Amino acid sequence: MLILCDDVEKRDLKSGIRVFEDGLALSEVDACVVYTVPIALINSEYRRRLLGHFDDVNHILPIIKVRNRKGEVVPESVQRMREMAASRISALDMVFPPAAFEALALQSGGVFRDL
Repeated sequence: MLILCDDVEKRDLKSGIRVFEDGLALSEVDACVVYTVPIALINSEYRRRLLGHFDDVNHILPIIKVRNRKGEVVPESVQRMREMAASRISALDMVFPPAAFEALALQSGGVFRDL
């Protein structure tokens, strides 16, 4: 059985800490469980205490904010996605011209694996 606990990454650090406070109980579920985690929690002093009960928390895929709360494009984020893609695809501009890449980045919602 696979259980997905999604949207936890959209919470602030304080809320993320509350979700994982009883990490031991969460880790004892007899199933494969995928939790999304606020990136602030991964980089915080609480990581070892809260996530130490889990066997593997090494699969971190960032979600990049390509639009702000007003729905406006965040050009720096689109550029960062472009840099990440360019590190994996040589001649990225020949494959995806800048306007096409921006459209893909925005359509992905900032999820690199969906790009």
